[in-house]
Amino acid sequence: MESKLRSLEDTHSQNLATVFSQHSKEIEEIKANASKLKEGGTNEAAHQELQMLQQAMDDTMQELAEQQRAIEKEAEKRVHRLVDTLLKVSTDRLHEFVFSLESPVYSNTDIPTAEYLSILLERVSHLSTQFSTSMTDYIADNMRGENESGLIKILIEFTDSIGNLFSNVKAVLRDRKDDVQEILVEGSKDLAHMVELFFESMLSNHLSEMNIEESTDRVITGNINVQEVLQSLMQVVEVFRDPGRASVSSDELGSILDKELANTQAAVEKAAGLLDSMSTRHKLKVQEDGSLEVNEAIISCASAIINAVRLLLKACMEAQEEIVSRGKGSMSRALFYKKNNRWTEGLISASKQVAYATGILIRMADGVLAGTSSSEELIVASNEVASATAQLVSSSRVKSDLMSQSHLNLEDASRKVTSSCKMLVTKVRSLLLPDDSYNTVDYSQLTAHENRTAELEQQVEILKLESALSHARKRLGDIRKFSYKDEES
Repeated sequence: MESKLRSLEDTHSQNLATVFSQHSKEIEEIKANASKLKEGGTNEAAHQELQMLQQAMDDTMQELAEQQRAIEKEAEKRVHRLVDTLLKVSTDRLHEFVFSLESPVYSNTDIPTAEYLSILLERVSHLSTQFSTSMTDYIADNMRGENESGLIKILIEFTDSIGNLFSNVKAVLRDRKDDVQEILVEGSKDLAHMVELFFESMLSNHLSEMNIEESTDRVITGNINVQEVLQSLMQVVEVFRDPGRASVSSDELGSILDKELANTQAAVEKAAGLLDSMSTRHKLKVQEDGSLEVNEAIISCASAIINAVRLLLKACMEAQEEIVSRGKGSMSRALFYKKNNRWTEGLISASKQVAYATGILIRMADGVLAGTSSSEELIVASNEVASATAQLVSSSRVKSDLMSQSHLNLEDASRKVTSSCKMLVTKVRSLLLPDDSYNTVDYSQLTAHENRTAELEQQVEILKLESALSHARKRLGDIRKFSYKDEES
């Protein structure tokens, strides 16, 4: 759209210059003729012709200037309509986020930690401030379209961050049925409502009635209101933290993060060593039961996951160092971590989960090969690795430069982990899980009474399974309330 508007302006300017040059040339010719006539005597007709041409040129210049202003005005209106449309679309998406939050249908299967939720809240806070800054620049330019590209980009990112937050809040609520659940839901709805009011107040028909100072004050007020709701939500999220968790000084966060990342690397290398020994051990046993295909498939897929996690950790550490060096400015490294303590705590928590999940994966793989663990346990372990690495990447992404090479490497490594985990699950299901086929019954041969009886029996079986699933989810929720305690190594 910008290129089209510039093209129109350039064309109009060229036309204006051509007309101006043409009229100037005519006036110069008339002036020259008038000068010659004056030497020979007065020529009233030539003088009048000169005045008429001058007036015609002035009228043409005024008409062209009015056309130029009309084009600029139309360009401004187009930009206003574009920004207004995106604000309204973002508002509609907020409504969808709230609906999804309250919907009984489950979506996100991963349960985030309190630290991870804090990071997501911090990202929403950061993007709200960035949106306010971009909006202020847009207003300072009289909303003429010079700064709308950055505004549109940050508006989309801001809205997406709220959707991501709500998805993870819903995952937490799924396994928690208490007063905190209601508070968290209401707090999330308050956030969506406040952001909606913020967006609506930025529509051009509201801002056009104000001067630049009044419009800027409205932007600042909108951001402050959003930040207040976010702070309230952060206090609610603190309830999800383990109350018995040892408090950590903010001054120590940097060294603790380095330690945990090193521990995670060590855990992955240990898992790789165990995988090598498993490969040798189970190859010796393969002659007895003929399960070479199963053994090799599981070990190969587990090895691919370990290698992908190695690359992920390397990319994560590189991205982390880039974030620190870019963001700390004149601050020390320790002070940067202290200032961004929520982000740092989120990285520490996510790193621990990667180490834990990787160890579980190898133990489950060994158990499946030895016949002491089930295929379902191995699938769950693989999903845990994918979930833990996803939270580690998301934690790092909060402060990453999305176009930097280190961040692109991190995203690529994350995709490899996800792909490797999916491959393991697919292999396990195809090689180890029993065939879902069953003895089919030709229901067309049954009487109406027999069909009805079979239908009722199937409904009873489904209800029993749903009840068992509901109880299992409740137990899982109770377990997860205490599953993120800090462990002393």
